[in-house]
Amino acid sequence: MKMAAPTASKAASLGCNNKPAFPELDFRSGARVEELNKLIQEFTKHDQREYDDQRALEIHTAKDFIFSML
Repeated sequence: MKMAAPTASKAASLGCNNKPAFPELDFRSGARVEELNKLIQEFTKHDQREYDDQRALEIHTAKDFIFSML
């Protein structure tokens, strides 16, 4: 009994689809890389503003948490 080798999808074999079939995931956290990038951009916006000490500490702690997942 012979088993056929798996074949690539037609779109992938033609090179029409440059986007991966599945979203890119961070293997450590299981989060989507796209979502992590959005969070990083949001925290970067917050970093550019001046806040009181408590708010700055909260933002820094949240940012550390996000980066610890990477």
